[in-house]
Amino acid sequence: MKRTAIFLSALFLVSTLTGCDHTPKVSMKEDIEAEYGFDLDYSILFDKDESDDNIIVKEVKDYDKNKLGNQEITVIFSDQKDNIIEQKININVKDTKFPAIKLKKDSITLTEGDKFDALANIESVSDPVDGELKQVKDSTKEFGYTIKSDVNNNKAGDYSVVVIASDKNGNSSQKDYEVNVKAKPKPKITSDNSDKQSTVQSNNSAASSVPPAQTSNTSNSQSKPTTTQQPPQVETPPAVEPIGNTVYIAGSGKGTKYHNNPNCSNMKNPIEVTLSEAQASGYTACKKCY
Repeated sequence: MKRTAIFLSALFLVSTLTGCDHTPKVSMKEDIEAEYGFDLDYSILFDKDESDDNIIVKEVKDYDKNKLGNQEITVIFSDQKDNIIEQKININVKDTKFPAIKLKKDSITLTEGDKFDALANIESVSDPVDGELKQVKDSTKEFGYTIKSDVNNNKAGDYSVVVIASDKNGNSSQKDYEVNVKAKPKPKITSDNSDKQSTVQSNNSAASSVPPAQTSNTSNSQSKPTTTQQPPQVETPPAVEPIGNTVYIAGSGKGTKYHNNPNCSNMKNPIEVTLSEAQASGYTACKKCY
């Protein structure tokens, strides 16, 4: 009896001096996935509610955040008394982040003939892990971004520009924007009919300013001689009849003939002038009317 008491006392003393070893209880999770390129989130490794209190991850070995696929890692857990347990865990690293494409405008309006640069509307193209992406010839073969455009800035119409970006792991993003090319305003055509009419009127005025042929007196005038001898009589040319008949010329100012009928040759806006005015302006008689 005394021996038993002595043994128990000794065991208690040893336990007090050295402490009791305790293996922490850690409930591991299954099908663990981690995000590519980011530091490991330790909370996804074990179930806190099913494990001992105050369990922490003390160390992780053999984890590569920049390597896709399944990895076997070693995790060392510890409790508040620094009791530890080492566990092997399978973890699957996935890249679920896609490239981000930022545009300056969702649509662009041009006028025919304006310069167009599809690249100028791109503010940035970047990946959360790979950083800024550069423009490449084929984003399906190398990471970066490409621009596809059917814009014809010399022809009115609606067009589209497509920006496609890919990261190192093949994640692809796409963003489109519209380009509307408007027809170039046509120059205003002012009617030159009034100008041509004013030209004709000016010519007519010039013609009317020319004095008509003067008519000589039919009778011979005789001046009284200062001497007894009479001067010889001088015959005057016969009188020329004034030309004053009404004729018509084209109001467009493009015609070269004068007409007896205002409807001849389908004239538009015919102008009524005298025959002498028409002839003075260089017009000749229409063969249909005369």
